[in-house]
Amino acid sequence: MPPRSTLDSSLLFSINTLCDKRRAFVNCTREVLFKDLITLLPPHQTVAEILETVEPEDRVIAACKRLKSFGLPHRPRRLRAQRSAPALVEFADIIKVDIRATRPEERARMMRRFWVAEMQDAGGKT
Repeated sequence: MPPRSTLDSSLLFSINTLCDKRRAFVNCTREVLFKDLITLLPPHQTVAEILETVEPEDRVIAACKRLKSFGLPHRPRRLRAQRSAPALVEFADIIKVDIRATRPEERARMMRRFWVAEMQDAGGKT
């Protein structure tokens, strides 16, 4: 279902009904990000999933910052070690790694990098 249709259905039927009281991972195109459409959904039940086709340009980064200010968790989609998405990862609350598209050493490197960053942000020891 296209992102706009997902949003329309969520508002009409209630996100609780559509997602059986679980979090909704909503695909976000540039349009959805720029128009702040996802902010119409309850932030405690919604995760903005930034599509891999969305390049991390300045307007996209600004939109991600706005999502954070609304309390909406988000994650870049299909993150790979070689992709130039560090700007999006900085604001991500959830990181999904494509196991089939990465080698074990790449996954280990990403885990170390993200775990260390998360622990430092939380004030913990690494």
